[in-house]
Amino acid sequence: MAVKNVYKQSESSASCSAIYRQFGTWLKCSCCPVSVRIAIWVTGFIIALHIFVFNHLPLSGSQLIRQQNMRIRSKRVSMPHHPDTIVATFGEDSWKARAKVVEAYQEKVLKEHAAKNNNDIIIRNCPYPSLAKLSEEQKMPRAANERHMVAPPQGGKISLVCCDTTKGTFTIIAHDKWAPKGAARFLEMVTSGYFNTGVPMMRCIKNFLCQFGLNASKEKLKDFDETIEDDPNWLPEGPTHRENALGIKRFAQGYLAYAGAGKHSRNKQLIVALTPNGPLAGGSPWEVPWGELVGEESYRTLSQIYTGYGEDGPKQGMLHNRGMTEDMKLEFPELDYINYCELLDEHDYGDI
Repeated sequence: MAVKNVYKQSESSASCSAIYRQFGTWLKCSCCPVSVRIAIWVTGFIIALHIFVFNHLPLSGSQLIRQQNMRIRSKRVSMPHHPDTIVATFGEDSWKARAKVVEAYQEKVLKEHAAKNNNDIIIRNCPYPSLAKLSEEQKMPRAANERHMVAPPQGGKISLVCCDTTKGTFTIIAHDKWAPKGAARFLEMVTSGYFNTGVPMMRCIKNFLCQFGLNASKEKLKDFDETIEDDPNWLPEGPTHRENALGIKRFAQGYLAYAGAGKHSRNKQLIVALTPNGPLAGGSPWEVPWGELVGEESYRTLSQIYTGYGEDGPKQGMLHNRGMTEDMKLEFPELDYINYCELLDEHDYGDI
Protein backbone atom coordinates (compact mmCIF):
# COMPACT_ATOMS: atom_id res chain seq x y z
CA MET A 1 0.00 0.00 0.00
CA ALA A 2 2.84 2.34 0.82
CA VAL A 3 4.62 1.61 -2.48
CA LYS A 4 1.43 2.37 -4.44
CA ASN A 5 1.11 5.73 -2.71
CA VAL A 6 4.71 6.57 -3.47
CA TYR A 7 4.30 5.83 -7.22
CA LYS A 8 1.16 7.93 -7.32
CA GLN A 9 3.08 10.77 -5.70
CA SER A 10 5.83 10.50 -8.36
CA GLU A 11 3.27 10.76 -11.19
CA SER A 12 2.17 14.10 -9.79
CA SER A 13 5.76 15.37 -10.24
CA ALA A 14 6.72 15.51 -6.52
CA SER A 15 10.34 16.44 -5.93
CA CYS A 16 12.93 13.84 -5.11
CA SER A 17 13.55 15.33 -1.66
CA ALA A 18 9.87 15.20 -0.78
CA ILE A 19 9.72 11.52 -1.72
CA TYR A 20 12.83 10.86 0.29
CA ARG A 21 11.29 12.55 3.37
CA GLN A 22 8.15 10.44 2.97
CA PHE A 23 10.19 7.25 2.88
CA GLY A 24 12.12 8.48 5.90
CA THR A 25 8.86 8.67 7.82
CA TRP A 26 7.95 5.13 6.85
CA LEU A 27 11.43 3.88 7.77
CA LYS A 28 10.85 5.09 11.37
CA CYS A 29 7.86 2.76 11.67
CA SER A 30 8.80 0.49 14.62
CA CYS A 31 6.20 -2.15 13.76
CA CYS A 32 7.82 -2.98 10.41
CA PRO A 33 10.59 -5.56 10.21
CA VAL A 34 14.02 -4.29 9.28
CA SER A 35 13.97 -6.16 5.95
CA VAL A 36 10.67 -4.48 4.96
CA ARG A 37 12.01 -1.07 5.83
CA ILE A 38 15.16 -1.71 3.78
CA ALA A 39 13.06 -2.82 0.78
CA ILE A 40 10.91 0.30 1.07
CA TRP A 41 14.03 2.49 1.24
CA VAL A 42 15.63 0.85 -1.83
CA THR A 43 12.37 1.12 -3.84
CA GLY A 44 12.00 4.79 -3.00
CA PHE A 45 15.60 5.48 -3.93
CA ILE A 46 15.13 3.79 -7.33
CA ILE A 47 11.95 5.80 -8.05
CA ALA A 48 13.60 9.08 -7.04
CA LEU A 49 16.63 8.28 -9.20
CA HIS A 50 14.36 7.50 -12.16
CA ILE A 51 12.55 10.85 -11.83
CA PHE A 52 15.83 12.74 -11.56
CA VAL A 53 17.29 11.07 -14.66
CA PHE A 54 14.08 11.58 -16.67
CA ASN A 55 13.97 15.31 -15.86
CA HIS A 56 17.65 16.17 -16.23
CA LEU A 57 19.23 14.04 -18.95
CA PRO A 58 19.14 15.50 -22.56
CA LEU A 59 16.49 14.07 -24.89
CA SER A 60 17.26 12.33 -28.17
CA GLY A 61 16.24 13.86 -31.51
CA SER A 62 13.14 11.70 -31.88
CA GLN A 63 12.12 12.44 -28.29
CA LEU A 64 12.47 16.16 -28.87
CA ILE A 65 10.31 15.94 -32.01
CA ARG A 66 7.63 14.01 -30.14
CA GLN A 67 7.74 16.54 -27.32
CA GLN A 68 7.42 19.43 -29.80
CA ASN A 69 4.50 17.73 -31.57
CA MET A 70 2.72 17.23 -28.25
CA ARG A 71 3.09 20.94 -27.49
CA ILE A 72 1.81 21.88 -30.97
CA ARG A 73 -1.25 19.66 -30.60
CA SER A 74 -1.91 21.15 -27.19
CA LYS A 75 -1.80 24.68 -28.63
CA ARG A 76 -4.07 23.70 -31.50
CA VAL A 77 -6.69 22.59 -29.04
CA SER A 78 -6.58 25.75 -26.94
CA MET A 79 -5.70 28.30 -29.68
CA PRO A 80 -6.25 26.74 -33.14
CA HIS A 81 -5.22 29.90 -35.07
CA HIS A 82 -2.27 30.91 -32.94
CA PRO A 83 0.66 32.07 -35.11
CA ASP A 84 3.18 30.12 -33.01
CA THR A 85 1.51 26.89 -34.05
CA ILE A 86 2.02 27.69 -37.77
CA VAL A 87 5.61 28.78 -37.24
CA ALA A 88 6.36 25.66 -35.20
CA THR A 89 4.74 23.42 -37.80
CA PHE A 90 6.72 24.74 -40.80
CA GLY A 91 9.81 25.99 -39.02
CA GLU A 92 10.77 29.64 -38.78
CA ASP A 93 12.99 29.72 -41.89
CA SER A 94 10.50 27.96 -44.17
CA TRP A 95 7.69 30.17 -42.92
CA LYS A 96 9.67 33.31 -43.74
CA ALA A 97 10.44 31.94 -47.22
CA ARG A 98 6.75 31.23 -47.83
CA ALA A 99 5.82 34.71 -46.64
CA LYS A 100 8.30 36.27 -49.06
CA VAL A 101 6.85 34.32 -52.00
CA VAL A 102 3.32 35.39 -51.11
CA GLU A 103 4.41 39.00 -50.64
CA ALA A 104 6.21 39.06 -54.01
CA TYR A 105 3.17 37.64 -55.78
CA GLN A 106 0.84 40.16 -54.15
CA GLU A 107 3.18 43.00 -55.10
CA LYS A 108 3.24 41.81 -58.73
CA VAL A 109 -0.56 41.67 -58.88
CA LEU A 110 -0.86 45.15 -57.38
CA LYS A 111 1.64 46.58 -59.86
CA GLU A 112 -0.16 45.03 -62.83
CA HIS A 113 -3.47 46.34 -61.54
CA ALA A 114 -1.99 49.83 -61.10
CA ALA A 115 -0.46 49.65 -64.59
CA LYS A 116 -3.86 48.80 -66.06
CA ASN A 117 -5.47 51.73 -64.26
CA ASN A 118 -2.77 54.16 -65.32
CA ASN A 119 -2.55 52.93 -68.94
CA ASP A 120 1.09 51.97 -68.36
CA ILE A 121 2.86 49.27 -70.33
CA ILE A 122 2.52 45.78 -69.00
CA ILE A 123 3.90 44.01 -72.07
CA ARG A 124 7.47 42.84 -71.76
CA ASN A 125 10.07 44.60 -73.90
CA CYS A 126 7.59 46.85 -75.72
CA PRO A 127 9.80 49.70 -76.96
CA TYR A 128 7.19 52.45 -77.35
CA PRO A 129 4.99 53.38 -74.37
CA SER A 130 3.00 55.97 -76.31
CA LEU A 131 2.51 57.54 -79.72
CA ALA A 132 4.60 60.49 -78.59
CA LYS A 133 7.70 58.25 -78.66
CA LEU A 134 7.34 57.60 -82.39
CA SER A 135 8.78 59.73 -85.16
CA GLU A 136 6.47 61.75 -87.40
CA GLU A 137 7.14 59.40 -90.32
CA GLN A 138 6.23 56.40 -88.16
CA LYS A 139 3.02 58.01 -86.96
CA MET A 140 1.89 59.38 -90.30
CA PRO A 141 3.81 58.61 -93.53
CA ARG A 142 3.24 61.70 -95.70
CA ALA A 143 4.68 60.94 -99.13
CA ALA A 144 5.74 58.31 -101.59
CA ASN A 145 9.27 57.18 -100.75
CA GLU A 146 11.49 54.12 -100.68
CA ARG A 147 8.85 52.35 -98.60
CA HIS A 148 5.47 53.63 -99.78
CA MET A 149 4.56 53.52 -103.48
CA VAL A 150 2.02 56.32 -102.88
CA ALA A 151 1.38 58.59 -99.90
CA PRO A 152 -1.07 56.82 -97.56
CA PRO A 153 -4.30 58.59 -96.48
CA GLN A 154 -3.57 61.40 -94.01
CA GLY A 155 -5.00 62.30 -90.60
CA GLY A 156 -7.64 60.50 -88.58
CA LYS A 157 -7.33 58.33 -85.49
CA ILE A 158 -4.15 56.31 -85.04
CA SER A 159 -3.77 53.49 -82.51
CA LEU A 160 -0.58 52.05 -81.01
CA VAL A 161 -0.67 48.30 -80.39
CA CYS A 162 2.14 46.14 -79.05
CA CYS A 163 2.03 42.37 -79.62
CA ASP A 164 4.28 39.83 -77.94
CA THR A 165 5.25 36.81 -80.04
CA THR A 166 7.44 33.74 -79.59
CA LYS A 167 10.20 35.61 -81.48
CA GLY A 168 9.86 39.08 -79.95
CA THR A 169 7.53 42.07 -80.12
CA PHE A 170 5.59 43.72 -82.93
CA THR A 171 4.68 47.39 -82.69
CA ILE A 172 1.65 48.12 -84.89
CA ILE A 173 0.07 51.40 -85.92
CA ALA A 174 -3.55 50.99 -86.97
CA HIS A 175 -4.82 53.84 -89.17
CA ASP A 176 -8.51 54.67 -89.21
CA LYS A 177 -8.09 56.63 -92.45
CA TRP A 178 -6.39 53.75 -94.26
CA ALA A 179 -9.25 51.30 -93.74
CA PRO A 180 -11.77 52.30 -91.03
CA LYS A 181 -13.68 49.00 -90.92
CA GLY A 182 -10.57 46.86 -91.03
CA ALA A 183 -8.74 48.87 -88.35
CA ALA A 184 -11.81 48.89 -86.09
CA ARG A 185 -12.16 45.08 -86.29
CA PHE A 186 -8.49 44.56 -85.43
CA LEU A 187 -8.71 46.90 -82.43
CA GLU A 188 -11.86 45.12 -81.26
CA MET A 189 -9.98 41.83 -81.36
CA VAL A 190 -7.12 43.34 -79.36
CA THR A 191 -9.21 44.98 -76.65
CA SER A 192 -11.38 41.87 -76.22
CA GLY A 193 -8.27 39.82 -75.32
CA TYR A 194 -8.66 37.61 -78.38
CA PHE A 195 -4.90 37.39 -78.97
CA ASN A 196 -4.08 36.74 -75.32
CA THR A 197 -4.89 33.02 -75.49
CA GLY A 198 -2.41 32.42 -78.30
CA VAL A 199 -2.79 32.75 -82.07
CA PRO A 200 -0.59 30.52 -84.26
CA MET A 201 1.16 32.09 -87.24
CA MET A 202 -0.12 29.17 -89.25
CA ARG A 203 0.79 29.99 -92.87
CA CYS A 204 4.13 31.73 -93.23
CA ILE A 205 5.69 31.61 -96.68
CA LYS A 206 9.27 32.74 -97.14
CA ASN A 207 9.69 36.09 -98.96
CA PHE A 208 5.93 36.51 -99.19
CA LEU A 209 3.57 36.78 -96.20
CA CYS A 210 2.50 35.31 -92.92
CA GLN A 211 -1.17 34.52 -92.23
CA PHE A 212 -2.68 34.27 -88.74
CA GLY A 213 -5.88 34.93 -86.80
CA LEU A 214 -7.39 31.54 -85.92
CA ASN A 215 -7.17 31.16 -82.17
CA ALA A 216 -5.28 28.32 -80.50
CA SER A 217 -8.02 28.07 -77.86
CA LYS A 218 -11.06 25.96 -78.67
CA GLU A 219 -13.22 28.28 -76.54
CA LYS A 220 -12.32 31.26 -78.74
CA LEU A 221 -13.05 29.67 -82.12
CA LYS A 222 -16.44 31.32 -82.66
CA ASP A 223 -15.24 34.83 -81.81
CA PHE A 224 -15.23 37.28 -84.75
CA ASP A 225 -16.64 34.81 -87.25
CA GLU A 226 -19.01 37.46 -88.59
CA THR A 227 -17.67 39.21 -91.68
CA ILE A 228 -17.27 42.96 -92.26
CA GLU A 229 -17.65 45.00 -95.42
CA ASP A 230 -14.65 45.87 -97.54
CA ASP A 231 -12.91 49.24 -97.27
CA PRO A 232 -11.99 51.27 -100.39
CA ASN A 233 -8.48 50.47 -101.60
CA TRP A 234 -6.12 53.45 -101.50
CA LEU A 235 -3.34 51.63 -103.37
CA PRO A 236 -3.26 51.69 -107.20
CA GLU A 237 -4.75 48.47 -108.56
CA GLY A 238 -3.98 46.29 -111.55
CA PRO A 239 -0.91 44.46 -112.83
CA THR A 240 0.71 47.64 -114.16
CA HIS A 241 1.06 49.02 -110.63
CA ARG A 242 2.79 46.13 -108.94
CA GLU A 243 6.02 48.11 -108.97
CA ASN A 244 6.86 51.69 -109.89
CA ALA A 245 9.77 53.09 -111.87
CA LEU A 246 11.90 53.31 -108.74
CA GLY A 247 11.37 49.65 -107.95
CA ILE A 248 9.01 50.31 -105.04
CA LYS A 249 6.48 47.50 -104.75
CA ARG A 250 2.80 48.14 -104.03
CA PHE A 251 2.38 46.23 -100.75
CA ALA A 252 5.23 47.27 -98.46
CA GLN A 253 6.99 45.01 -96.01
CA GLY A 254 5.13 45.18 -92.69
CA TYR A 255 1.78 46.21 -94.19
CA LEU A 256 -1.17 44.50 -92.49
CA ALA A 257 -4.41 43.47 -94.19
CA TYR A 258 -7.00 40.70 -94.07
CA ALA A 259 -6.98 37.31 -95.73
CA GLY A 260 -10.26 36.78 -97.56
CA ALA A 261 -12.02 34.70 -100.17
CA GLY A 262 -14.13 37.25 -102.01
CA LYS A 263 -15.93 40.53 -101.50
CA HIS A 264 -16.95 41.37 -97.94
CA SER A 265 -15.32 38.17 -96.65
CA ARG A 266 -13.05 39.72 -94.00
CA ASN A 267 -13.44 38.45 -90.44
CA LYS A 268 -10.47 37.52 -88.20
CA GLN A 269 -7.77 36.17 -90.50
CA LEU A 270 -4.91 38.61 -91.07
CA ILE A 271 -1.78 38.83 -93.18
CA VAL A 272 1.50 40.69 -92.74
CA ALA A 273 3.96 41.10 -95.60
CA LEU A 274 7.35 39.54 -94.84
CA THR A 275 8.92 41.39 -97.79
CA PRO A 276 7.71 44.07 -100.23
CA ASN A 277 5.17 42.49 -102.56
CA GLY A 278 3.72 43.54 -105.90
CA PRO A 279 0.64 41.32 -106.43
CA LEU A 280 -1.03 41.95 -103.05
CA ALA A 281 -3.83 44.57 -103.00
CA GLY A 282 -3.86 44.59 -106.75
CA GLY A 283 -7.59 44.14 -107.07
CA SER A 284 -8.62 42.02 -104.10
CA PRO A 285 -10.70 44.43 -101.98
CA TRP A 286 -10.00 42.56 -98.73
CA GLU A 287 -6.27 43.21 -99.07
CA VAL A 288 -6.41 46.96 -98.45
CA PRO A 289 -3.81 47.77 -95.75
CA TRP A 290 -5.25 49.05 -92.45
CA GLY A 291 -1.92 49.45 -90.64
CA GLU A 292 1.76 48.65 -90.57
CA LEU A 293 4.63 47.59 -88.34
CA VAL A 294 6.92 50.32 -87.02
CA GLY A 295 10.31 50.26 -85.30
CA GLU A 296 13.48 48.23 -85.83
CA GLU A 297 12.42 45.70 -83.19
CA SER A 298 9.29 44.84 -85.16
CA TYR A 299 11.20 44.10 -88.35
CA ARG A 300 13.82 42.12 -86.46
CA THR A 301 11.01 39.98 -85.06
CA LEU A 302 9.40 39.70 -88.50
CA SER A 303 12.65 38.37 -89.99
CA GLN A 304 12.81 35.61 -87.36
CA ILE A 305 9.30 34.18 -87.83
CA TYR A 306 9.57 30.53 -88.87
CA THR A 307 8.65 29.93 -92.52
CA GLY A 308 9.81 26.32 -92.90
CA TYR A 309 6.30 24.85 -93.03
CA GLY A 310 5.15 27.21 -95.78
CA GLU A 311 1.84 26.08 -97.26
CA ASP A 312 2.07 22.79 -95.33
CA GLY A 313 1.44 24.19 -91.86
CA PRO A 314 -1.63 23.43 -89.72
CA LYS A 315 -4.78 22.98 -91.77
CA GLN A 316 -7.18 25.90 -91.46
CA GLY A 317 -10.19 23.60 -91.22
CA MET A 318 -8.75 21.71 -88.27
CA LEU A 319 -7.71 24.94 -86.54
CA HIS A 320 -11.14 26.43 -87.07
CA ASN A 321 -12.89 23.38 -85.63
CA ARG A 322 -10.54 22.31 -82.84
CA GLY A 323 -8.07 25.05 -82.10
CA MET A 324 -4.39 24.15 -81.74
CA THR A 325 -4.55 20.63 -80.28
CA GLU A 326 -1.65 18.96 -78.47
CA ASP A 327 -1.18 16.61 -81.43
CA MET A 328 -0.90 19.60 -83.78
CA LYS A 329 1.62 21.27 -81.49
CA LEU A 330 3.74 18.11 -81.62
CA GLU A 331 3.39 17.93 -85.40
CA PHE A 332 4.47 21.59 -85.87
CA PRO A 333 6.94 22.25 -83.04
CA GLU A 334 8.64 25.18 -84.83
CA LEU A 335 5.43 27.15 -85.31
CA ASP A 336 5.44 30.71 -83.95
CA TYR A 337 2.60 32.30 -81.99
CA ILE A 338 1.24 35.68 -81.01
CA ASN A 339 0.99 35.41 -77.24
CA TYR A 340 -0.99 38.57 -76.53
CA CYS A 341 -1.58 42.12 -77.78
CA GLU A 342 -2.25 45.35 -75.91
CA LEU A 343 -3.66 48.69 -77.03
CA LEU A 344 -1.22 51.20 -75.53
CA ASP A 345 -2.27 54.55 -76.95
CA GLU A 346 -4.87 56.04 -79.25
CA HIS A 347 -5.34 59.63 -80.49
CA ASP A 348 -6.54 61.66 -83.40
CA TYR A 349 -3.37 62.56 -85.26
CA GLY A 350 -4.12 66.30 -84.96
CA ASP A 351 -4.17 66.02 -81.15
CA ILE A 352 -0.74 64.41 -80.69
